[in-house]
Amino acid sequence: MKTLFKIFLAFICLIGLSIGNSIYAEENSENAEIVKSYLIADGERVYFNYDKATQDNVNDEVINMGLLIEEISYDYSSKTFTPDKYLRSGWEVHGNYCGPGHNGNNFTLPVTDVLDQGCQNHDRCYKWQLGLGGNCECNRQLVEYIKANRRWIPADVRWKADSIRVYFETFGLLTC
Repeated sequence: MKTLFKIFLAFICLIGLSIGNSIYAEENSENAEIVKSYLIADGERVYFNYDKATQDNVNDEVINMGLLIEEISYDYSSKTFTPDKYLRSGWEVHGNYCGPGHNGNNFTLPVTDVLDQGCQNHDRCYKWQLGLGGNCECNRQLVEYIKANRRWIPADVRWKADSIRVYFETFGLLTC
């Protein structure tokens, strides 16, 4: 009887975790869409309307995602963006491949999960010397990969996947 009770209790806990992860994933997907509503394209730049976002009391995750997109956009447009700059700063989005300049130590490291696989595919496709406009197909493929595989991306990582998707749906396709 005790064993049956433990199994039942474990089952209830798993259902609770599943529902919690589902709610968490939906909230993060909504945050990604909210970020888009505060992005303003101007030539080769994307700005995040920080004042409007704070006035509207959006959550910190939305603000952080927006500021990060604006920072990378600034570096690209001012021609100061280099993979080395982000490697030196230690800015890494996820795993061995997600993040500017992170290519799994020249593709020698394994992917860590489904999201990291998508980033590795993007890294193999992307040619730094071509800039954003020359990598439109790579950026589109990454966006579509994240959309198609989102349900297999670990729940605690989906916010990162959504940030990457929003970045490449907006700034990454700006010059395409």
